[in-house]
Amino acid sequence: MKNHEELKQLTNMAALSLSDIEAEKLFNDIRNISQYLAEKLSGLDTRNTEPMVHVSDITNVFRDDNESDPLKREELLSNAPETVNGCFAVPKIIEEI
Repeated sequence: MKNHEELKQLTNMAALSLSDIEAEKLFNDIRNISQYLAEKLSGLDTRNTEPMVHVSDITNVFRDDNESDPLKREELLSNAPETVNGCFAVPKIIEEI
C-alpha cells in the first residue's frame, strides 16, 4: 500500500467505514506487514529453486477437440417434458409486481 488514497479506495470497495484513527492504524499495520514479508522473502536463498507456475504439480487434463455431427433439434427435444415452438418450455420464475 503506497499511500492513504489507495487505502481509502480499498476500504470503499470493501464497504468499510473507518475513522481517521482506524484508517491510520490499518495503513501502518499493512505497511509493517508488507515490510516484514519483504524482509523475510529477501533473506531466502533461491539460487537452486526452479521457477514455478503453480505450487503443486497439478495439471489440467484436456481432451482432444474432435469435430462431430451436431445433434438434431428433434433429438434434443425428444426428452423434454414440454416444448413450445421447437424450444424447451420452462416454468416462469419471475414474479410480476
